[in-house]
Amino acid sequence: MSDPASSAPAERLARLAQALSTHAPTLAERDEPFKEAAVALVLRPRGDGDCDLLLIRRAVRAGDPWSGQIGLPGGRFDAADDSLETTAIRETMEEVGLDLRMHGRRLGMLDELRPQGGPHERLITFVADRPGHDARYAIDATKLETELGWRAEETFDTGIARTVRWYLDNEWWWRPLRD
Repeated sequence: MSDPASSAPAERLARLAQALSTHAPTLAERDEPFKEAAVALVLRPRGDGDCDLLLIRRAVRAGDPWSGQIGLPGGRFDAADDSLETTAIRETMEEVGLDLRMHGRRLGMLDELRPQGGPHERLITFVADRPGHDARYAIDATKLETELGWRAEETFDTGIARTVRWYLDNEWWWRPLRD
């Protein structure tokens, strides 16, 4: 008999692949000037029923606003790239040595999220991480579910998507805090 936990990552990836195969991504508006960029979400199944997400630490360079930051592999579109997918594949190979054409499977494309009127960089304030910062935050809600009958109304994925969309749609609320 097979262990149900060992098939969970494969099932999750299969559900994700199915959802993305029928998803028509929403593209962000293009207002000049803009610079195209692409990232890859690289997932790897684990034996404990979960998946790992590949994150990278960017090289430290004076004057680079992304210097030393954690992010997804990817970067700016190059004139030699025939598509943003090619950009993500090329950048992943350059940054971590992973050839996605040979060792990956394209599941699909996500919606583009881009604040109107300017690049993301102007909305980000970089802060130093605190010493001893946990590498992973995870909540075990088993006791809440079994003893109190509590159930989360949102998954992390739906919650973060709704949160980002709300901030993009409600600039009136946060803009005065920035000005």
